[in-house]
Amino acid sequence: MVSNDKHNHKKSNQSLDLNINKLMAKNSEDFLPKNRSLFWWFLFIPGKMLLWFEYMFPGSLVSSIASARRKDVPIVQVFASIIVYFFLLAVFILMLTAAFRG
Repeated sequence: MVSNDKHNHKKSNQSLDLNINKLMAKNSEDFLPKNRSLFWWFLFIPGKMLLWFEYMFPGSLVSSIASARRKDVPIVQVFASIIVYFFLLAVFILMLTAAFRG
């Protein structure tokens, strides 16, 4: 009877370890999947990077909780990417106007 309990306990620990390993592998592959189109890279990566930076370096406790919820939401990643592209466009326009002035 004791040997069956030990065997079942060992088997459940092995399945738990396998499940954790699968989850870790899945999460590491989710950030930068290799089979995505070029459109996907341009649309999602700036937002993913911005949200990751916000998640890793929060300003306060409330900010860290909120950024943890936003980090893996695709629509928020697209919105953050649009913000990044508007910021880059504004910087580019300011540089052009400064170059033409003088």
